[in-house]
Amino acid sequence: MSLIVVDASVAAAWLLPNQATDMADALFAEWEAHSGIAPGIFAIETRALLLKAERRLWIREKQLTDARARLQRFNITLWPTPEADALEDLVELARSAEVSLYDALYLGLALETGAELATRDGRLIGAATRLGVTVRDLRSATGLHED
Repeated sequence: MSLIVVDASVAAAWLLPNQATDMADALFAEWEAHSGIAPGIFAIETRALLLKAERRLWIREKQLTDARARLQRFNITLWPTPEADALEDLVELARSAEVSLYDALYLGLALETGAELATRDGRLIGAATRLGVTVRDLRSATGLHED
């Protein structure tokens, strides 16, 4: 069983038809063979994207409710937000990798655990690849980048 850090763009691809990609569908099809982890902010980001989808009329209330229930079944373990003293290290990672502080949470978790990183975020893919993290690029045809 491999360990994979998933970001909110992965959940979006799994939950919202207009965000789906073939690579995200392929990862979902084999998900039971993996163990998913994400920083605690994943819970907020995923609900925010579902709320945004409802407001943009991409989904209706029942679809929103169903998506939240499906999200729980993905069995993604949430890691706690770093303590205050570790936040400065996270800020430095964000600065040096040229990613947002939010993306640095995902990147830092992959670096800390040695897990693969699954995402559709191009900037995050580039930063992770430069730092030697194995990336599942859920936007692409091949889907796997290794340094």
